[in-house]
Amino acid sequence: MVHVVLMRGRWNMLKQCLDCKKEKDESEFYNRHINNGRTVYTRKKTICKLCSNERVKRWRATAQGKLARKKYNLAKAFGLTLEDWNKMLAEQNGKCAICRREFSQLKMTPFVDHDHITGRVRGLLCPVCNQFLGLIKDNPQSLLNYINPYPGWPIMWITDYMQEKIAVTALDNIRG
Repeated sequence: MVHVVLMRGRWNMLKQCLDCKKEKDESEFYNRHINNGRTVYTRKKTICKLCSNERVKRWRATAQGKLARKKYNLAKAFGLTLEDWNKMLAEQNGKCAICRREFSQLKMTPFVDHDHITGRVRGLLCPVCNQFLGLIKDNPQSLLNYINPYPGWPIMWITDYMQEKIAVTALDNIRG
């Protein structure tokens, strides 16, 4: 129901919100665009902006809302479907593409790693590895400089450490 009232020297349209039942100025309602096939016209929604925002907030907190948001974000940012994302996760055995830590241990959603120049998706990363790639700006030379920061400095200790760590990890995997 719409009422016309004189407020602060001008005529305003008041409308009642179907949720909170309060009469509010028409500017407190979102526009609704209607296309009947021949004409596109605009009307005001029946629920005020505050009530509408609260409804959206409640819906986004539900499992269905979270899933819809995830699908939307994957499609918009990377052109991926949820099925593509799940397939990548399965191909990586639920582990980060770089450090191989399991995402279930991290209790965080994996990040989608992509080339910032081409936009091509490379895989799924844990938050630490994703941040590291961001810090070196996906530059292979920066990675080499990180591993061996001083020219002529012996890199032997790094390779010894890495081989020892790989051997220990392999031994742990054999033990089960």
